[in-house]
Amino acid sequence: MAKTITIANNKGGVGKTMLAYHLANMFADLKEQRVLFVDFDPQGNSTKYFVGQDGISDKYHVKNMFEKSGIEPFKVTDNISIVGSSISLGKYENLKDLNDYFALRRYLRTVSEDYDIVIIDTPPNIGTFTTNALLATDFVVIPVDSSVDAFNAIDLIMEAVNDVRLDHNEKIKVAGIVMNIFALHTNAGKKALSRLEQQYSEFLITPAVPSSTVVQNARESEQTVFEEDSKHKVCSALIEIFESLCKNLK
Repeated sequence: MAKTITIANNKGGVGKTMLAYHLANMFADLKEQRVLFVDFDPQGNSTKYFVGQDGISDKYHVKNMFEKSGIEPFKVTDNISIVGSSISLGKYENLKDLNDYFALRRYLRTVSEDYDIVIIDTPPNIGTFTTNALLATDFVVIPVDSSVDAFNAIDLIMEAVNDVRLDHNEKIKVAGIVMNIFALHTNAGKKALSRLEQQYSEFLITPAVPSSTVVQNARESEQTVFEEDSKHKVCSALIEIFESLCKNLK
């Protein structure tokens, strides 16, 4: 049975996609685990990260979960498969049928024996798609940058996790808060770190992933930061975070 990890924060720009993409690759490469990546963000950025700017064909698209039609994961590498997304997913955002909020959970039950890890990327809001993810997941990872808005959004995600746990998914837990694309050298970054340590110390995973152009460079060349520059401090930070998260997946 696969362990399911959702990357969520209703503040945009905190690097959810970057973190989700690299976690998937680290599980596949460092742990040699079978990974299913589910892109539940209509922006489809994770999908493009994996398969390029042309995106993915309809038979591999998450919208099929709502249309109750056949869906097949696209095999990216020997250890990574993806159910992708695109802007066309947006028309399913305001569905009224309660059953639609359980579309992802129903789907994962049919494939969970085929994988060791499921990674779910979510949009920057707590709507239909993020709710689907929370109802289906075992663990939530919350990336934050050093902005006040990202910090304030933590409580909203925590509240959503608690609500889901009480009513529909008792197994869900927060696996960690990751300081992602974090400017520790600035006054704002230092203040944000101090607040995180004071209010969320039990969830905080260190070190911070520093803000760096290597992330954007890797994205533009459609590869991981490890392939872009394996000795960069971003790489060592990601590996330490990955090792800490693995210990929390219990």
